[in-house]
Amino acid sequence: MTSRSDPDERIIPGVMETNPTEQVGAASQNSLPLRMYAQIARNIQDAVLVTAAETSDFADARILYVNPAFERMTGYTAAEVLEETPQMLYGVKTDREVLGRIRTALQRREAVYAELIHYRKDGTELDVEQNIEPLLDAAGNATHWISIQRAKQILQENQEHLRIAIDAAHLGLWEWNLQTGKLAWFGHSEQLFGLGPGQFDGTYEMFFQRVHPDDRAALAEARVHARATASKYEHIFRVIWPDGTIRWLSDSGHFLYDSEGSATHVAGAFIDVTERQRLQEERHQLVGVADSHAATLATARRVAMDILLNRTGMAVLKHIAEAARTSAQARYAAIGIADSREENLQELVTVGLTPEEERSLGPRPEGDGILGLLLERTMPVRLKGLTASPTSMGLPSGHPLIGSLLGVPIRTGGKVLGSLYLMNPTDGEAFTDADEAAVTALADYAAVAIHYQHLLHQQSLLTHRFINTLEDERRSVSYELHDGLTQYLMTAHIYLNNFFHRYHNTPEAPVPQELELGLKYLEQAVGEARRLVSGLRSLELDDLGLVGALQRLLEEEKVRAEWKEVEFQHDLAEQRFDTALETAVFRVAQEALTNARKYAETSRIQVVLKHQRETLPGRSSLLLEIRDWGKGFDPKKTRESYDHLGMHSMEERVLLMKGRFEIVSTPGEGTRIQAVFPRGD
Repeated sequence: MTSRSDPDERIIPGVMETNPTEQVGAASQNSLPLRMYAQIARNIQDAVLVTAAETSDFADARILYVNPAFERMTGYTAAEVLEETPQMLYGVKTDREVLGRIRTALQRREAVYAELIHYRKDGTELDVEQNIEPLLDAAGNATHWISIQRAKQILQENQEHLRIAIDAAHLGLWEWNLQTGKLAWFGHSEQLFGLGPGQFDGTYEMFFQRVHPDDRAALAEARVHARATASKYEHIFRVIWPDGTIRWLSDSGHFLYDSEGSATHVAGAFIDVTERQRLQEERHQLVGVADSHAATLATARRVAMDILLNRTGMAVLKHIAEAARTSAQARYAAIGIADSREENLQELVTVGLTPEEERSLGPRPEGDGILGLLLERTMPVRLKGLTASPTSMGLPSGHPLIGSLLGVPIRTGGKVLGSLYLMNPTDGEAFTDADEAAVTALADYAAVAIHYQHLLHQQSLLTHRFINTLEDERRSVSYELHDGLTQYLMTAHIYLNNFFHRYHNTPEAPVPQELELGLKYLEQAVGEARRLVSGLRSLELDDLGLVGALQRLLEEEKVRAEWKEVEFQHDLAEQRFDTALETAVFRVAQEALTNARKYAETSRIQVVLKHQRETLPGRSSLLLEIRDWGKGFDPKKTRESYDHLGMHSMEERVLLMKGRFEIVSTPGEGTRIQAVFPRGD
């Protein structure tokens, strides 16, 4: 016998190994193979138990087969009951008279129905009803006893589960006897038709009267088709309640036929689908609106892209405003551009006004009233039925009167750039959802245009400041050369020239003082020249390395700035790095120390240069930190101004090296500059 782990191959000895016609004497030659019978037994919900018929007492017969339903019902596995007897299922409350009746019937080779108390493996009682039949061979002798068992408790539980399911789904069940014409309703059927308990009279006519007149023909046709094709049907129709309420019901059913193929009954179920129908209708409407919005948005985007690609400057914004006005069929449209503080309007671009109206507008608005509200909002606003004067709404005195308004903020990345607003649809109605969707899309492209204008403006400022800075540096170098190096060289020339004439006239005279002074001034000129050259290219980096160059730079700046306390901390000794890295670190330190000398008003400076591991993900780095205890400043204001190129220059150098740059400063509390450079080793 095969193990339970291979159920498809489990067979009943003496039954599954022989021809089906030898096991059921009257079976036809067309009987299903017994392997298929075994498959059926495995899948039915009733418990199946097969024993040998070696004895006429079923209680003492050897168990040869049980199906999975038997295992679930009793708690025993097949391995535990095979070769045992049904006695293992009996106990104190098992009725012995019923067992005797079973024994008598089987001795006569007759089928028997019985109700008995069985016991599960865990000892709990099991109220079972069972049918036991003999399996006869061709000679009419019993070879096996087959018991089909069902627990009454399971039947009751199934009925309770069915009741719960009917209540939970609010189902109405029905059965129509085609022979008597009687229509029986169960569950919630009467409630689904708006009737109270007992109000349905059980006739098909009363049911059909409750069906909406426009839906009766389609319902009847669905049932006729199902009857003709012996198929199930499902149909949705409306019913009219006594109070006039209209509900949607789904009716699903099937026909039952007799042995001659004639339909005798129809059974089915009702369920209320009113909410589902409403949601579907709303969905269809939303799909229609969405399709319309999608077409509107596509048009808006196409127009905006054409404008961005073919216009420049303020013309872009003017054309976007005109596209918004045309799309929403508005009388007037404008784009307000916010100032750098994001509080007021610095410019207003208008469309839709005649030249006379444009001239009579008066001073442009600054962001009060409704226009100020748009600068604060993140969502569009629609207003209608406005009667206030334009000036009370923050608009110019000559602005046209407002009846309806659609305003959309123009933002990017949380930054306020302005607003796009339209007024007075030409049809006199209010602005629609489609208008709002199209104008919102155009506002996004207006944000791109305004942001681009800001970038161009900043680039222009940066270029202008950069050129001015270069000119200032050239003038500074020119003055340095004139007032420093040139003066030293001229003075040295005078003293040496005097020495030449005196020594030429009296060669025996001692070396005059002019020669010593000339040599002194020449030495100073050389030092000044080296300092000027160092400002353009640090030769010390090549000769001394990064640490040595920073040490000398700090000493020189200490002398020039007259700092009292200077501290240089490092852990790199004479270690060398990539030329680009050393140059970047040195220039950032040079700029930071120069700024401290010029602006910090400090007497104490600290420079830290250290190697750090994993400061940046997966990479070691160099940390440069320069700190002073001077007057400090507001980094945010300085960063927003392009008058301070030094800070921007330091940050750019660090970012170009893929590092991190940070300035921490508070007025009155000094400044700490920190730059982290990946080593790239």
